Amino acid sequence: MGKSKRCKNAHAYEGRTVMVEGEMQKVPQFSEWRYVCRCCGGKCNLVYFPVIKRYFCNQWECNITYPLFVVFFLTIAFVFSILAIIEFLESAEQIVMLVLTSFFYLIWLISYFCAVCSSPGYLPFYWAVEKKEIFTYEQQMDGVITNKDQYDFAAYNGRPERGSFSVQARRLVLKADHICKWIANWVGLKNYRYFYQKVVWALLYFIDWFIVLILVCIKFKNNWAIKPGNIGMLICALPMLGFFVFIFIIFRRHTRYTCHNTTTLQQFKLKKNSDKHNYYDLGCWRNWVQVFGPAKYCLIWLLPIPIKRKWGGFKWEKNRDLPKSDDDDEGNEGDQQDDKESSSDDESSSSNRRETKTAIDVNESDTSSGLIESAYDV
Repeated sequence: MGKSKRCKNAHAYEGRTVMVEGEMQKVPQFSEWRYVCRCCGGKCNLVYFPVIKRYFCNQWECNITYPLFVVFFLTIAFVFSILAIIEFLESAEQIVMLVLTSFFYLIWLISYFCAVCSSPGYLPFYWAVEKKEIFTYEQQMDGVITNKDQYDFAAYNGRPERGSFSVQARRLVLKADHICKWIANWVGLKNYRYFYQKVVWALLYFIDWFIVLILVCIKFKNNWAIKPGNIGMLICALPMLGFFVFIFIIFRRHTRYTCHNTTTLQQFKLKKNSDKHNYYDLGCWRNWVQVFGPAKYCLIWLLPIPIKRKWGGFKWEKNRDLPKSDDDDEGNEGDQQDDKESSSDDESSSSNRRETKTAIDVNESDTSSGLIESAYDV
């Protein structure tokens, strides 16, 4: 076969057979896409993939169904609460509740859109060729999976430490936590802080909203009046209570995860492993610093303000060395859809082919019984 070439640039080897992770492999052709809109000096991009007929806003695969529902409902509830405050509360009460309600709603809204639009830490399907930490936007889009060859290549090769391969995201995800349908995005290394923020501010907004409802009920208890504000709030009360319970469960869960530097996906894997030790738990404070940013910025951890990270999330400090088997497999799990399609069917002719790595879907959603996790093994 001759002397192996060392991969230095995936684009130079697109469609060619080269040495990847110790064996000769063919790098699939990259995905075809085109710019639809590009503005703000290249910071805002809308692109289209004709093969899968999907639009991407920066790195977010556009899916507005759940975000539209969430924003619409909470905005309607916000409008009714403002009307009720104006209609029923007086002077000081009115001013204080107007300011608090507006603040909690707006800060939640900003955090929510930051969680939706921010990349969780995506990497192109061909990451294993170069294993570098920084890719241009064009290189990222080239690496969005649009066919089975690309999927097979990504599923077969390694991922960064604590990274996962996501079929739904069509890419690799750094420190993947779970797929959150409410933001139509993966929650991972780079947007986890925004995700946690929107949970915290949503919780505070719900508490404020119910305080307004109680105050309004007290005001019109002995002087009933049918007005848009109080009627609207009464209609929204039951759904808002459901949202509050759901958000509180999420808040408790992810506060615990942050304190122990773990993830939803990691917890799911621990249930299947005999070794239950969390190798990434560095102590509560150090865990929070690692997840939310340097300690000097602790006062703005919960504000939707960008904080620059000191590391890229490819190598992680541990409280003790991983066992050999865990170290080899760490990060080689991602998500998969219900079809349970094998990624190595067309590779049977290769006698030294390794077993294709497992892929997992981890979702968090609310049902009538509360929060659930669902996962599918390939």
